[in-house]
Amino acid sequence: MLKTYNIDLPKSVPMSSSESTVDDISISILKNITHLFSIEVCGDGNCLFRAVSKGLHITKEHYMQMRLLTTLQLILNRSHYDHEHEAFVDNFNDERLVFDRFDTVLKNIATEFSYCGMVALSGISAALSVPIQSYCPPTQGAYFLSEPLARVVRGRGVSQRKNPALLLMWTCSFIPLTTNAFTPNHFVVLNNKLKSPVVDDHDDDSASATAAVAYVGNDDEGDDTAAVADISDNGTVDFDEDETDDYDDPVAGDKDSHFASTAPDILPRRKSLPLGIFLETKKGCTNFTTHFCQ
Repeated sequence: MLKTYNIDLPKSVPMSSSESTVDDISISILKNITHLFSIEVCGDGNCLFRAVSKGLHITKEHYMQMRLLTTLQLILNRSHYDHEHEAFVDNFNDERLVFDRFDTVLKNIATEFSYCGMVALSGISAALSVPIQSYCPPTQGAYFLSEPLARVVRGRGVSQRKNPALLLMWTCSFIPLTTNAFTPNHFVVLNNKLKSPVVDDHDDDSASATAAVAYVGNDDEGDDTAAVADISDNGTVDFDEDETDDYDDPVAGDKDSHFASTAPDILPRRKSLPLGIFLETKKGCTNFTTHFCQ
């Protein structure tokens, strides 16, 4: 699709952790779950596309191209995104996921500042031809709310042999006081721990900031559910320990060797971690708007 519409995106580049601004709200949720940290993405309804742009191309400035590509993907391949279509192809195969009508979903994706969810995530995966690891922290009623969102999203035509290009977290636009209050309505990109003091990039969603590359295990078996964290019944998160292949760049079409060298450091090499969520009471970010919250 990139070639068809002559849309040029820069080549994916590795993370530079010291030039990143962390997202405090997501950090407070993640503290006791994993050593990953979240990169701040403005909560203006464009968060999904900003996060993907930031995760693949260092900067968030390509978010409108991402939104356009996703819109075109849905228009040209309606049968993969319209659950009422007579030839509907269910890419998720999960009855726990409930989607709005196609016209509503398409309008939201095509409209700047409109919040988008799992269908858009599948669409951008197909448009860029990359798998995307989706992670949602465990919630009250996790089986129906958070577990369906913890999966490798492979859009239409995306190879089962490719490892995910980045790791996105479903988070919240405010710090929940209880686990019951956690409602995923915002996206950030995750990466491993900072290795040097955080520098506020002040990028205003346009300057160079950060990219995230996440190892999520070997997906050759085609199991796209919770590849980063398998949520078990005994209250632990089980991680896949397999090695990763080099990442096939969706834009340049060549191999990026940094994936093979950095991948083992992204996720912990232990089998399980406690699921307890550390919640702290503090003032949330003032730049978040509420119109995109569900």
